[in-house]
Amino acid sequence: VGHSRAVSAFCISPSGKHFGSASADKTARIWPFASREASPGHQILTHDAEVLALGFADADDHLVTLDAARTVRLWSLHATHWQLQSVLSRDVGRMSLSQSGAVAWTVQGAHTVCCIDTRTGEVKAQLTSDLVADAVFASPSGIEALVTSSDGSAEITQLTPTTRTALAGHTGRILDACLVERQGQKLWLTASEDATARVWTSSGIP
Repeated sequence: VGHSRAVSAFCISPSGKHFGSASADKTARIWPFASREASPGHQILTHDAEVLALGFADADDHLVTLDAARTVRLWSLHATHWQLQSVLSRDVGRMSLSQSGAVAWTVQGAHTVCCIDTRTGEVKAQLTSDLVADAVFASPSGIEALVTSSDGSAEITQLTPTTRTALAGHTGRILDACLVERQGQKLWLTASEDATARVWTSSGIP
């Protein structure tokens, strides 16, 4: 889709009319599904480093990006042009957005995870983890997340009330995770380098 280096991530807008792409060429781009070419109002968003992750922030006209310079930015559409609205956070290692994009969970430092309102930049919570945090995976609602460490350990972190539930069982780094609800029960699904996938209850029981 026009990037000059590898595409590292993509996302779909809430309306389903556009998608965004992130690349090692230090750009993020927003494209209409109806065309292979960038249309007016969908321009290239230039960064200082490789763009690692992105997601629409609760609307088609707001986009959140994370680059390899560890900076989270909020972009907004003004008339027909995308502009940088604000820098939401710095020194961010990993980022994961809620399903709507309204909430971002970030890893900031070895033992710190933050929950950020992507529209206002407000830090809803800054939590200290017992783990050496390697990644974070937001739940669809954004009120909880799974924090993981490179040794395969993990913990479920919930905002209201603030609780942490340890998960032990994987022997390799957790590569992906998601939260689903089945018959009224919340279940975390994890996939690991140890060649296993596991299902966990919210109480940490596999």
